Amino acid sequence: MCGIFGVNSKLIPSNYNDIFKSVGILSESRGKEASGWAAINDKGIYLSKSPSPFSSNDNLSKLEIFKKSTFETDWQIGHTRLKTHGEVDVPENNQPCSVDNDVLVHNGILTNYKDLATEKNFPENIKLDSLIIAKLINLESKNIENLKDTLIKSIELFKGEITLSGYSKQFNKYYLYSNTGSIYYLLKNNKIAIFCSEYTISKKINKILGNKFDIHKVKKNECLIFDNYGVITDNFTIETNGIEKNYKDLNSIKEEISKKVNIPIIERCKKCILPQTVPFISFNKNGVCNFCENYENHSYRPISELKKVIQGKRIISGLSGGRDSSYGLLAFSESFDVELTAVTYDWGMVTELARRNQARVVGKLGIEHIWISADILKKRAHIKKNLLAWLEKPHAGLIPILMAGDKVWQSKLNESKKNTKSDFIVQFECPYEETFFKYGFAKVKPSFKKEETYSIMSLSGKLKLFKFYVFKILSNYRYYNFSILDSLAGFYSFYFGKKDYIYPYNYINFNEDNINNVLAKEFQWEFDDTVSTSWRIGDGTSPFYNYLYYKYAGFTENDFFRSNQIREGILDRQVALNMVHIENQPREKRIKEYLSYIDLEFEYVEEKLKKFFETSLVEEWEITNIEFT
Repeated sequence: MCGIFGVNSKLIPSNYNDIFKSVGILSESRGKEASGWAAINDKGIYLSKSPSPFSSNDNLSKLEIFKKSTFETDWQIGHTRLKTHGEVDVPENNQPCSVDNDVLVHNGILTNYKDLATEKNFPENIKLDSLIIAKLINLESKNIENLKDTLIKSIELFKGEITLSGYSKQFNKYYLYSNTGSIYYLLKNNKIAIFCSEYTISKKINKILGNKFDIHKVKKNECLIFDNYGVITDNFTIETNGIEKNYKDLNSIKEEISKKVNIPIIERCKKCILPQTVPFISFNKNGVCNFCENYENHSYRPISELKKVIQGKRIISGLSGGRDSSYGLLAFSESFDVELTAVTYDWGMVTELARRNQARVVGKLGIEHIWISADILKKRAHIKKNLLAWLEKPHAGLIPILMAGDKVWQSKLNESKKNTKSDFIVQFECPYEETFFKYGFAKVKPSFKKEETYSIMSLSGKLKLFKFYVFKILSNYRYYNFSILDSLAGFYSFYFGKKDYIYPYNYINFNEDNINNVLAKEFQWEFDDTVSTSWRIGDGTSPFYNYLYYKYAGFTENDFFRSNQIREGILDRQVALNMVHIENQPREKRIKEYLSYIDLEFEYVEEKLKKFFETSLVEEWEITNIEFT
């Protein structure tokens, strides 16, 4: 989730400063919100942190000043940060972490850091999980005679995604560790010259250096100890076996969720639960909707067919931190002999909950995790501009423009496949998650063809949708800003980009209850305590856009998902209706979080939304109490 890297000045003596700068800039693909570095020798450290990207003038000027100093560096290690814990403008929340002249950089999330802090009596005001790691290793080093046992005793207590590089003053040694295999190093004559977070980065740096080094990977749970010359002096494995206390599963959350709901009084299909406000819906004489009449049940293919194709291959998988991809990675790792690499694209709306769940999954399974971070501040600024423009001329058909910045994720998967020389891309998409109504509000008819599930719609439909967007944007000058380019790139990538993917849920049974239970048992996977479903809880935008749909049309994505489950014979209609009545309730806490990401006040947006909600398709609402059945 961050980039960590280091350069040995003794093996790269002539231009190590320039090489360090190059590795740092390349590592920004994993995080741009803050940066820092430390120069280390056996006499002391020189530490620098910045609440800015590594390539910022602030950081690069500090590197230039240091370059002219008399400090004699053995190793220089650095960090490019994607914020997970602690605000970036507080130096103590940025890395490298330093404790008694020990130095540490961490990529990932320590998900049980609060439990460890309490157990070890560390100060309660520590916001950075990585600092807990540094303090614990430093604490153990004072009671143990060697670095190997110090690291074993410390790391085995951790839970989550743990990739580390550090220096121990007590033993005058350096170390690398990863429980996911997410670190690469350049080696020559058993000496480490450079390390970094991704193979692609190591390959580019090795090319700059004339391909003089061999590229190696720290394996799952592997730990290397080396000296100031980069000589590897020990190599062993450590498993992370930590737990999180006070864990709450989805069943516990359901018991606590308020059952007092405000629901629309609205005609619904007699078979499923889709309401009359769905675009292009119609009912036959028996009150059954055209979505039900045209529905094709999902049929699973033999898993043996999938096994023949992918066995022994290198696989790239998207990892959102949601339930589909989290469970899918577990199912794949248990069922197939494949080399898995998880890829996450963060466009600024991957929630911290999703990041923690990603850490739990890849940390437990030992799967390498490539993190591609957009310029999050810029992306969020684009979302803000689009939302402010939309609020002036709100239209249900334009709501998806708020998610346009996310749509390039498919091109990022394709790039990752190429960079890692993988054989296939798999996408763990639930077959019941069809939300054609979003385009219906843009006057595009739904496709009932099963083969168009993943391509969303026909070419004519895509062109009609594009025409609608263009017309609406041209009629509102507030959209005239640089976010248009981002939106166009997203539209092209999503609707016209290459999608040569394997969809495992065409083979693997999607049982929602079983998936939730397995995730809880295997990972202590975190559920959102504001909602009674596990769907979409890692997406920062969904509470807001579903709020818009619900207040305007009386339904959300949940109605479509549950209706498909009814048609499949998975859910009873009344059970499904009770579920969506609770699931659809606006989540003010999460809506406020979303607006805080883009620096907008909840009260301001609520006032602006009155104009849109006055055009609601729902004429009457009722407050009632609902129970799960």
